[in-house]
Amino acid sequence: MQWLDKVRLTLRSLFRRERMERELDAELQFYLDVETTKHQAAGLGPADSTRAARRSFGNMTRVKEECRDTRGVNVLDDLRHDIRYVTRGLLRSPGSAAAATLIVALGIGVNTTVFSIVTAVLFKSAPYHEPDRIVSIYQDSDAGDPTSTSFPASRDMAAYSGVFWEVAATSASTITWEAEDGPRQALVEYVTASYLQVLGIEPSMGRWFEPAYDQVGAGHYAVVSRQTWRTQFGANPGVVGRAVRMGGEVVTIVGVGPEGFNSSGAPLITDFWLSISSVGVGGAFRIGNLERRQDHWYDVRARLAPGVTVAQAQSAMDGLATRLADEFPDLNRGRGITVFGPGQVVIHSSVDGFLAPAAIVLLGIVGLILVLACANLANLQIVRGLSRGHEVAIRRALGASRGRVARLFLTESVLLACLSGAVGLLLARWSLGFVPVLVGPIAAATGGAGDLDVSMDLQVLLYALVLTLGTGVLFGLAPALRSARSGVAGVLREEGHSTSPGKRAALLRNGLVAIQVAVSLVLLVGASLLTRSLVNIQQVDPGVDADRLAFVATGFGQGNASAEERIARMDELMDRAATLPGLTRVAFTTRLPVQPGGSTTTVVEGYTPPRAPTRSSYSLPWSATTTSQR
Repeated sequence: MQWLDKVRLTLRSLFRRERMERELDAELQFYLDVETTKHQAAGLGPADSTRAARRSFGNMTRVKEECRDTRGVNVLDDLRHDIRYVTRGLLRSPGSAAAATLIVALGIGVNTTVFSIVTAVLFKSAPYHEPDRIVSIYQDSDAGDPTSTSFPASRDMAAYSGVFWEVAATSASTITWEAEDGPRQALVEYVTASYLQVLGIEPSMGRWFEPAYDQVGAGHYAVVSRQTWRTQFGANPGVVGRAVRMGGEVVTIVGVGPEGFNSSGAPLITDFWLSISSVGVGGAFRIGNLERRQDHWYDVRARLAPGVTVAQAQSAMDGLATRLADEFPDLNRGRGITVFGPGQVVIHSSVDGFLAPAAIVLLGIVGLILVLACANLANLQIVRGLSRGHEVAIRRALGASRGRVARLFLTESVLLACLSGAVGLLLARWSLGFVPVLVGPIAAATGGAGDLDVSMDLQVLLYALVLTLGTGVLFGLAPALRSARSGVAGVLREEGHSTSPGKRAALLRNGLVAIQVAVSLVLLVGASLLTRSLVNIQQVDPGVDADRLAFVATGFGQGNASAEERIARMDELMDRAATLPGLTRVAFTTRLPVQPGGSTTTVVEGYTPPRAPTRSSYSLPWSATTTSQR
C-alpha cells in the first residue's frame, strides 16, 4: 500500500504545510547533528566537525527540494512561484510579450476557425435515436454512381416493411416567404410524414405532419426550425397555427422543429420543413412532378427493422432494382440501388468523397502556419534566453536542478501560449461570424439559401485547449532544453569573454530558421499549385458560351398566383428587360448551367431535339427549363 502512504503524505503536506516544514527541518537537523557527532568522535573540533558534516551532507537547499518532491507538492509550489515570476518578467517587457502573443494567437485562431468549420461539416452529430439503425438509400446513375431518387421509387422502397421500419423522402430547395420585415429567401425541405419517425426525434412544439399530407391536394403545411422560430418569430409560442405566405401560397405552421436539429443531410440550417402536399409552393419548376420516375430529386433515409442488417437491406434493394428495370426499362435498365450504412453519408453520396481529403489538406495547411509561428517564437525565446544566461547560472549555483530550470522556461512558454490561446479563441469567434456572410453569396450563386451551423462547442474548445498546450510545449521545448544544458562555468565564461551566442545556441537557431524556410517553401509551393489549379478551372469550357452573360435571381411571392400567372409575370418581366440598353437577349430558366442540384430532363421552348430524352442526367447534374426567349 505504498501508494496509499504517498497519498496521505501529499495530503498532509498540502493542508498542514507549516507543520510538515518544521518536521522536515527537525529531521534534517537531527541527521546533521549525528554526522557532526561522528566527526567529533574522530578527533575534530566543534567548528571543523560542523563544516565536515555539512560538506558530507551536501547542499541543504537541494536536499530540502528533493524531500518536497518526494511528497508530491513541490511541483505545485514551484508552478505557483514560476507563474508569478514569469508574469512579472512579461510585464517588464510588454512589447515583446504582446508580439509573441499575437504571433501564436493568429496561428491558433486560424486553426480553431478551420477546425470549427470542418467539425460542422463532417463530424457534428444530430440527436437521433438509435442512429445505428438509420441508413441512406440512393438510386444509381448509368455510371453506377449513387445519386438522388425519384419519389415513386421512394414509395416502392417504403413497401418493404419487413426490411425497413420506416422510410422517408426529403428534397431541399429554396423559397421566398413573406416575413414581417419583408420578403426573405429560406432554405426548405419537402419531407414525408415519416421523416421524424425515421430519425427518432420529436418536434419541440406543436405537431408533425400527418400521413395524409403525403398526398397532393391535402393542403400546405410547414414546421419551422428552432433557429428561424427564434430569429424570425421572436420565439413566440403562438406561431403554431399561424398562416404565412410562401411562394404566393398560404402555408399553415403546425409545429416547431426539434431542439438542436437543423437538417438531416447537410450542415446548412433548414428554415422550414414543408409537407409533400406543399410541393409546388414557390413555383412548380422547383420540384418535379411526384409521379415522374425520371425526376430524381429526393434523398431517402430509412430506419432498419429490428434484427435487419445493412447487407439484408441491400439484398432487398437489389431485388427492387431488378423489378424496376423490368417494369421501366427505358429509365431503370442497368441502374442499381445502393444502401449506405449508418454514418457513411455525411451530406450526399456524390460529394462526400471530396470532403475528407479537402478537410485534411485544409487542416494541414493551417497546421503548417502554426508550426511556422512556433518556430519563429522559439527563435525569439532562444534569443531572450541568451540574455538570461547569468540568471540561469546563479540558479544552478544555488542548487536548482536542470529539470527545475527547464520547467521555468516551459512555464513561460505555456503561459504565453495560454494568453495566445485566449486571444486566438476571440479571433476564431470573431471570424466565425463571417461564415454566414460568405455562405450567403455562395448559396445564392448556386440557387440556395440558408446559414451554416458553425459554433464553438465543447469539442472545438477541447481542440483549442490541446492546441494551446501543445503549442506552448512545442515552441518552449528548444529554449528550455538549451538553458537546462548550460553549465555554470560555461555560462559565466561566456558572460565574461563574449557577447555572441555559443556554437550550440547558433546551431539550434539555424535549425529553427531552416524549419521556417522549409515550411514557408511548402506553403508557397502549395499556394502556387492552388493558384494554377484555379486558373486552369477558369479556362475549362463549361459547354456554354458564358461571355457577356449576367443572371438575376427573382422570387415571386406576391399573391396567390397559379403557375400560369407566374409564367405571365415572367414574360412581362422579360419583355420589359429586353428594352433595356445594352441587352441583346433575355431568357428565363429555373436552373443555371453547371449548377448543383437535382436532375431532370432539359426542355427548351420551341426546340425539338433529334431524339426525345428518356432518362435523366445524374452525375453532378444541372438542368434548366427555358420557357421563353427574347
